[in-house]
This record gives sequence, C-alpha cells and structure tokens, in this order.
Amino acid sequence: MKKDIYKNCKALMISEAKKLKSQNNDKPYIRQSLNDLLDSIKRQISWHVMKEHLSEKRANQYGLWLESLTCRLHPKYKKK
Repeated sequence: MKKDIYKNCKALMISEAKKLKSQNNDKPYIRQSLNDLLDSIKRQISWHVMKEHLSEKRANQYGLWLESLTCRLHPKYKKK
C-alpha cells in the first residue's frame, strides 16, 4: 500500500503534464500548474503521515522524488 501512494501520485503528475502540454503552449502556465499540483499532492502525503499510513521519513522521500519528477516534466525553454 505504501508504494501504491507514490505510484498513484507519479501517474497523476505524468498524466497532468501530458494533458497540459497538449492543450497549452504557455510554458510558465504549465510550470505553475505542475507546481500547484505538486503542492497539493505533498499535502495529501502529509495527511497520510498524520493518519499514520506513512512514516515521516518515507513521506519526505516521496516528496523529494516527486519534486525531481516535476522538474523533469517542466517544459524546456529554448535559447534563441
């Protein structure tokens, strides 16, 4: 179950990034939307810690992994 929480969050981030990139060309908007989603997900993970479904150490690890994933999902800026 603990690993399922991370897998679901990861799948949500990836699907949202694909949807945003297909619907928009506004890169700052996409970045902000992904960051807002990450914040929401991290709050949900904190809720799992509060309910003792996850340890605090595991929640921090998932948070770092999701931050790294979000950075990779951000659209790249091309230098002119």
